[in-house]
Amino acid sequence: MVLESYTCEMCILQKRETESIGISFVRTRTPLQIFNNIKNQLQVSFFMEIIIVMASCIWKERNDWLFQGIDPSVQSCRAHFFKEFNFVILRSSSSCSLAMQNWLNSL
Repeated sequence: MVLESYTCEMCILQKRETESIGISFVRTRTPLQIFNNIKNQLQVSFFMEIIIVMASCIWKERNDWLFQGIDPSVQSCRAHFFKEFNFVILRSSSSCSLAMQNWLNSL
């Protein structure tokens, strides 16, 4: 999507957004192309779970900033991601949980 600015809306320093779990994409692509690109980069069957958990963690960071005055940070978002993704692993089948845990440990 074309935006006026690509700086992080949560960042009080207004830095350009970067990816911290090894995902990059061209912002001018369609959402479907972006999802396919992310899927190809991650090379895991549970790529959608990764996207959903990361989006949820970013949302929670923003809510903490807006409603509790807690400054957002990449480190805090990553910590939330690891915690939440571990819950996903616990709820997954045994055949997927090992692959998920190995992926998470590789970060």
